[in-house]
Amino acid sequence: MKTEWLTVKGSFLYAGGHGVEYRDKNGSVVNEDQMWIKVISKTGEVRSVNWKDVYTKVRDFAGFPAPGYLTHEAVHWSEVHKKWFFLPRKASTTMYDEKADQTKGTNLLITADENFKSFEIVKVGVNNHPERGFSAFVFVPGTKDSIIVALKSKEVDGEDPESFVTVFDIRGNIIMADQKLGGSYKFEGIFLTKRPEPTSTVSSSSSSVSTKGTTSTAAPTRRPWPKPNCGNPRLTNGLRNLFLHMHNRFRSNLAKGQTERSNGWGIAPPATLMYRMKYSCAAESFAQQHAGSCVARHLPQHAMPGYKENIHILRNVQTTREGAIQNALTSWWSELARFGMRSNMMFYNSEFQRGNRNVLSWSKVKRWRRYI
Repeated sequence: MKTEWLTVKGSFLYAGGHGVEYRDKNGSVVNEDQMWIKVISKTGEVRSVNWKDVYTKVRDFAGFPAPGYLTHEAVHWSEVHKKWFFLPRKASTTMYDEKADQTKGTNLLITADENFKSFEIVKVGVNNHPERGFSAFVFVPGTKDSIIVALKSKEVDGEDPESFVTVFDIRGNIIMADQKLGGSYKFEGIFLTKRPEPTSTVSSSSSSVSTKGTTSTAAPTRRPWPKPNCGNPRLTNGLRNLFLHMHNRFRSNLAKGQTERSNGWGIAPPATLMYRMKYSCAAESFAQQHAGSCVARHLPQHAMPGYKENIHILRNVQTTREGAIQNALTSWWSELARFGMRSNMMFYNSEFQRGNRNVLSWSKVKRWRRYI
């Protein structure tokens, strides 16, 4: 027996097959293996049970007596309703034919009491797509087994397999019509869980939550990225944040290796290690002193130990301070697009002839001599 459906009833797991006989071309029954099920205990004991009588009752009640058939891939026991729920994948009043079976998908929902003495049947919406049939379903948690999420499968010769998801209530009323799932796959199982309740206590590294007597540990939380906050009154923290945000946005684009153009070398490759920058009040102090001197040349190294600098002169006094920042950073960043860098990362002697246009580092640095 090949397992097509699983459900839990009491303390046992039920595993069943298609629930049909195999017949030869003359209609004679060859075997009834798929009409048996397995009942498995929590300790692993397996018991084989002949469900031929059950499958036959379900098939006959639905109006598909032999040699017609129902094939089952979606069966569940509801402890709430004390009933069995069947969503057959295929239904046919005639003997199995491989080609015809591809469009025998059905929209039937069949329920039976615990002892299979009483049956009910409803139609789920309208069967506009007989090439689709139910392959799995679950009851939506918290609905008292009144709403079902189901998968449908389509398998037609010459076409890629497709899967769909739909939602309806146990009276057959459609809540969400078939929605195609991505990719050319047949999905044969579905499982739903409740969304975790929000935590009430969060620390900077982890949090412990107690909900209904159950204790769990939440995943570590990322600390907020530090915002600029320096004492120099000539710059506001808002302007400092603009500096920082533009730097990190440009660096993020470069690190992804998808959009930044390197002149003569196409799209710049992704970074191996690109640091997210923090704002340095010390670097600001050196930059402010140099800008205030109106000296348009690089300072000697001893004048700003541990730092290197970029110089940008904007000859437009009509701009705002924000505009000046954006102009400078955009100009510096454009050097990659204007001058380029070898995508193979090889540094040749000719690079020294490029003066201020050369690029001395790519990704594994924290500060840049020439910003790109």
